[in-house]
Amino acid sequence: HGAQSGTESFDDGRMIVGGSLGALATREACFAMAITTIKTSLADVTTQCLIEHREPHNLDLRRVSIFAMYGLFYLGAAQYLIYSVLFPWLFPRAAAFATLPLAAKLQDRAGQRTVVFQVVLDQGVHWPLLAIPSFHLFKGFGEGRHPISSLRSLASCWRSDVKACWAVWVPSCLINFAFVPVDLRVPFAAFISFGYTCLVSWRRGSPNRKVQRS
Repeated sequence: HGAQSGTESFDDGRMIVGGSLGALATREACFAMAITTIKTSLADVTTQCLIEHREPHNLDLRRVSIFAMYGLFYLGAAQYLIYSVLFPWLFPRAAAFATLPLAAKLQDRAGQRTVVFQVVLDQGVHWPLLAIPSFHLFKGFGEGRHPISSLRSLASCWRSDVKACWAVWVPSCLINFAFVPVDLRVPFAAFISFGYTCLVSWRRGSPNRKVQRS
């Protein structure tokens, strides 16, 4: 029985990995990853040029590459799996609710509760415990720092980062989960997050230092 359970678990794991890779190979996923990579890179370039007043030839290209890497692998690939695969599996009624007319949404109490649950999961678990820490790890990797050093940097500013995240993303998520079709959720999030990424770039984009912008 133990060997059989182990084989079943291995097969389930292969199915999950295979399904995830298959989801990322779709046109929608590739579009989402392209959008988030371009958006995240441009947001950092915009911050460096317009806010920090750098000349184009003085851009910190390593910093731009860090944002591009984070945009591709986390904001694009990982978030596509979260928003377009995991969330629809956890909340199967969400896709139908997003397509309802506004009058029908106002009467659908179960659908409204689903939206609230999605926002709580996204902003209470996903962003504070995965997305924000991932950014600090990507940044540390790009700067050649040890992951422990990146986590220490995260610990010093995590609360402030979460508050800034909630200020932007709680209302945005309510709109995203309530009105936007499942396949367009990552592009919608990318559109909203351009300004948010500029904020992150200004607050956290420069090479790690002792004094952080709060």
